[in-house]
Amino acid sequence: MVFSNRLRINLSFLKISLFFLISGMLLLYAGAVIAQDSNASDTTDLDLVNPLQQRAQQYTIKGIEVKGAQTVRESFIPSTSGLTEGTTITIPGDDISQAIRRLYRTGLFSNIEINKKRTTVDGIYLEIVVEEQPRLAGYELKGIGKSEREDLKKRLSLVTGFAVTKSAKQQSRNTIKRFFSDKGYWNTKVNIKTTVTDSVRNRVRLTYNIDPGKKLEIKDIRFRGNDTFEEKDLRKALGTIKEDRWWRIFSKKLFKQKKYEEARKNLISYYKERGFRDVRIVDDSVYVYNYKKDKKGIRVRITLEEGPKYFVRDITWEGNTVYSDEQLTETLGLAKGDVFNHKKYENNLKPTGQNENNVKSMYQNAGYLFFQIQPNIEV
Repeated sequence: MVFSNRLRINLSFLKISLFFLISGMLLLYAGAVIAQDSNASDTTDLDLVNPLQQRAQQYTIKGIEVKGAQTVRESFIPSTSGLTEGTTITIPGDDISQAIRRLYRTGLFSNIEINKKRTTVDGIYLEIVVEEQPRLAGYELKGIGKSEREDLKKRLSLVTGFAVTKSAKQQSRNTIKRFFSDKGYWNTKVNIKTTVTDSVRNRVRLTYNIDPGKKLEIKDIRFRGNDTFEEKDLRKALGTIKEDRWWRIFSKKLFKQKKYEEARKNLISYYKERGFRDVRIVDDSVYVYNYKKDKKGIRVRITLEEGPKYFVRDITWEGNTVYSDEQLTETLGLAKGDVFNHKKYENNLKPTGQNENNVKSMYQNAGYLFFQIQPNIEV
């Protein structure tokens, strides 16, 4: 069936081609007869040139005229495009298309044309026609409360007079979604309406119709790859996120991205304090699911690669003349045969937080202000 369809098309094309070929021959013959019978000496030749077959030539820009600039300085446009008087360009070539791309990348223009006005013996004159992006006259946030509007306005980088570009709109939409995501909302929707307020000065007003979505609680946290510790211990280790349970009635266990990132760090720290210095999270996912027929919640899945458990085999010190090996090892808080506690090792070696009982502080308190230590762990 496909072959017969193609065959019919080809036959039709052949008929049309033959028709135009015969018609063309008749027209050429008639034209020849008319030309022979005519005594007129005035003739006009139509010269059609295929641009793909045109030979590239170099031109020196002798002048540039800018049209359409309203708020942008005219001198800004040629300098940004890279087309300035005295510059040599090749036509046909990439010089013009690259100049247009440079101007588009500024985000200030919605339409750009570069035209050849005329050519002379020693150069070319160009015309750059631009259509500026509309400028912001103001904006409004709808669908949310007063306090949320005030908080959002502090985060949105929308300034009156700035160009309203697609990227600016998308950035503001992402900011609004992130704002509500941090508060535990899911499926936030933002519709942006653009209204022209001043067509002469190219001013628009943006109206953000916001649907915050719903606050969803964490109903299920599961782990994979945890061969050493039970899930209940790992859930507790997360710290900043918890499953919703009936006895936790005083606060909602909402999922917040910042809290989740902190929980991931707490989980890694939990393993490293117990000797698993190579532990890593190889995969994790957070998604909405129906935990009951008409109720939705958040499920968290974390896949771990625990790695081996490390013990302290030996501790050696070099370059210490003020304190003995035994004194430094006692301050370090680790001994041969101990499970390697990475957190204790870091805290007792260098000052972190409120911990002042560490090796570096010992030397600094003794007057060695430029003391340096270079730790080296060998597996």
